[in-house]
Amino acid sequence: RLYIICMSRRAIDKHKPFMWPRRSAASTSRHIDDILQSRRGGPAELKALGPKCSAKLVAYLDTLRARGHDPDVDTWIINVFGGYQPHGMKNVCPCLTRGRAGSGGHWVSTRRRLLTIDEMLTLQGIPADVHRKGISNRQVGYMIGNAMSVNVLERLLLRLLPGVGLLPERPRDRWA
Repeated sequence: RLYIICMSRRAIDKHKPFMWPRRSAASTSRHIDDILQSRRGGPAELKALGPKCSAKLVAYLDTLRARGHDPDVDTWIINVFGGYQPHGMKNVCPCLTRGRAGSGGHWVSTRRRLLTIDEMLTLQGIPADVHRKGISNRQVGYMIGNAMSVNVLERLLLRLLPGVGLLPERPRDRWA
């Protein structure tokens, strides 16, 4: 995601200038495995990807092993959908786009399954218990992929609004 902050010079409060939030302790101290559920998949989950995606995934996992990585021990979040070759990130989730999240998210190497809806919600900073009754997982995935990360937006707004005089002081940053 790309976040651009623009402020009118007339609106800027010189006493409370906008400053980008520092990297949060949660982003540096938490591990992707803290967010992921413990449920493990099996051959059925791989087969459910379809022959084309599962073949690309297996080839990518073999490539990781050939490069000295162990995707069964280290968590790789792998984008297996789309027309291109799969790509993954170790201990980090690639961007959840509308198409990817709507298709089921990304493959989690150590869990041998796709990300769950709850995991994708958490990665976007949205409470997993958000009301979604009557909405299919595919539709929820589309919404997750279209969403901006709630935690990032909150942190930016906490810096921006006092800087333009719309909040009297900077409230506590619960994500810091």
